[in-house]
Amino acid sequence: IERDVQEPVVRAILRCLEKEPAKRPSSALALAASLPGGDPVAAALAAGEMPSPEMVAALGGHGATSSRAGLLWAGGFVALLVGYLALAPAATDLGLAPWRTGNEVLLANARDVASKLGYTETPRDEATWMERDYNPMKWRSSREASTHWRADYARVGTPLKFGYRSATAPLRPIAGPRVGPEDPLPIAEGNIIMRTDAEGRLRNFLAVPPRLDSLPPTEGTPYAATLFGLAALDTARFREVTPHWRPLLPFDSRREWVGQSDLWPAESLRVTAAWWHGRPVTFGVRGPWDDPAKLGAIRIGNPIAGVMRLLIGISLSVLCFVSGRARLRNGKSDWRGGLQFANVLVLLTLANWLFAAHHTLVIDAELQSAVRAFGEGLVAAFLMFSIYVVIEPEVRRRTPELLVGWARLIQGRWNDPRVARDVLVGSVFGAAAALNMAVVNGIPSWLPFKGQTPIPPNTDVLAGGQYLFAQFTAIPLNTVGTSFALFGVWFLFWLAFRRKLPAAMGLAVVMTLLSLGAENPVLEVPGAILDGVLIAYVITRHGLLALVSLWTMRLLIQGIPAPFTATSPHAFSAFVAIAVPVLIVVLASRNASRAGAPISGGTSSR
Repeated sequence: IERDVQEPVVRAILRCLEKEPAKRPSSALALAASLPGGDPVAAALAAGEMPSPEMVAALGGHGATSSRAGLLWAGGFVALLVGYLALAPAATDLGLAPWRTGNEVLLANARDVASKLGYTETPRDEATWMERDYNPMKWRSSREASTHWRADYARVGTPLKFGYRSATAPLRPIAGPRVGPEDPLPIAEGNIIMRTDAEGRLRNFLAVPPRLDSLPPTEGTPYAATLFGLAALDTARFREVTPHWRPLLPFDSRREWVGQSDLWPAESLRVTAAWWHGRPVTFGVRGPWDDPAKLGAIRIGNPIAGVMRLLIGISLSVLCFVSGRARLRNGKSDWRGGLQFANVLVLLTLANWLFAAHHTLVIDAELQSAVRAFGEGLVAAFLMFSIYVVIEPEVRRRTPELLVGWARLIQGRWNDPRVARDVLVGSVFGAAAALNMAVVNGIPSWLPFKGQTPIPPNTDVLAGGQYLFAQFTAIPLNTVGTSFALFGVWFLFWLAFRRKLPAAMGLAVVMTLLSLGAENPVLEVPGAILDGVLIAYVITRHGLLALVSLWTMRLLIQGIPAPFTATSPHAFSAFVAIAVPVLIVVLASRNASRAGAPISGGTSSR
């Protein structure tokens, strides 16, 4: 027996002889990196050369954690997730008032509303959607103490609106894959569009009359009492006034009323309606938050964040234009990895179209929709490919340790311990970022603050069915672009300062500016700073894959429609939305620690 063999060589030999393939070196480069003086990346950098993606993937050995560490990381994630769910009653829209009706009930109610208003024809196509009822909340939040108006929503109901649209011909959206209130434009005869609140009370209604009509105008306005009843309004509390709102559709008579309702006793509501040949063509219940003269006071969006996004986009675009072609020509870029990455984005875009798009039996409409989705996927893939082939070689040459997990993932090593470790770490920090948002948005439920509204629900997850699966394809698409943009910003700071700490501080400042909302800076600034610190730390210490995992997990957790009970209409969607991130963390913890035990129990020298 040769007893003078160095300990690292012995460990390398025994690792090659492991029974489990996952514990063996994944490649010759990985084996070489584990031998004394066998760091090909360090050798390449010392020679002034750029290490190959294979060298970077072999960097760092197994990258596994111990079983105990894996359990601790997983336990930390569960604790953070439980904390988020515990804060949901105070921090989310659904926590203001439980949602008791489901999509099926609201759909049946919408059909019944159309029938009661004289539209008894069977539609050829239908579409539904859900949206946040934001303006009333924002109006009250800017004028009342948060502890008061938030508690009052238990009486008002869930701040959600249900949208319904029917037509006598197939609905063919133009601007996107889904049918909405304005896509396609409501100009075709027989189109009906309505919105109800979460309890089924009518909020607005529109029906397109025939284009060709030689009949004279009809006297009278039937269905007026029916409209008030469908909107749950008491006619005795309203007085008729001179019409103020003019409908865009043809009409031969119109009326308006002003008054109060039980839901909004402190606000003056305006009810508008118009008729064409005895049938309602428009109806709306409007509050002060719908007044065009006052809508400008409701500030939506943050101009600082908008400017920062524009600057980031311009900077990355210029960088890609200047350096992209040169990187491809000199052969230093990982164009194969970028191409695989782009292919995944295209496939995800098509999968999202399959689940989210409004499909019909009209073949040419389906082909046009599919081609449009494919084109959008190609554009997104091209943009990400351009960013990838520019930034990845520079990072690989200067800070290759930040790309180890990502390089192994690109190679298809999904079960690699280092990949799993980065996913696990990023998931924990993503849960921390989600909890941070819950704290910021939950504080106004206990302390009086103005301007801050709760976390809105993910309406796709809330709707369930095909839209639930569509969301699981949309989140990676949203995550990757944001993660690469942030990683690119961090790297630009690193190029400027040549040190990780100043680069992390610069990214933290940018993240703070990007995370600032338009509601209450006093609450949002500390949370935005913490967000920036978390993301900068993850990039600096754990790299690109951990950042992608962080952003993905944050969106997954924020998409959980909480709170809920076993009888909630969205209970199944909530269960799936919780199960998916938990399953990801469980698998990542298992894979990250499966090769973490010392080889041969630490007795390799014998």
